[in-house]
Amino acid sequence: MSKHSHTAGCRKLGARLRRLRKARGWTLQDTADAIGSSKSHIYEMETGRNPNPTIGTVIALADQEYEREYAAELRADR
Repeated sequence: MSKHSHTAGCRKLGARLRRLRKARGWTLQDTADAIGSSKSHIYEMETGRNPNPTIGTVIALADQEYEREYAAELRADR
């Protein structure tokens, strides 16, 4: 995968995370608190500035039901 593809993929994922967070009515801080992270870390993920979130962060987001909503969006994109 090229660096450009990777960066574009991170931005796309970040945009989805942001949509899901906002749909839930959560702030960056709400999300950070829910998964034991920092507000700046969530912001960096949403803006594509953190292209390599840890597996722990990804699992924590999934535990907050982002996975269900994200999976539904992926199916809708097909």
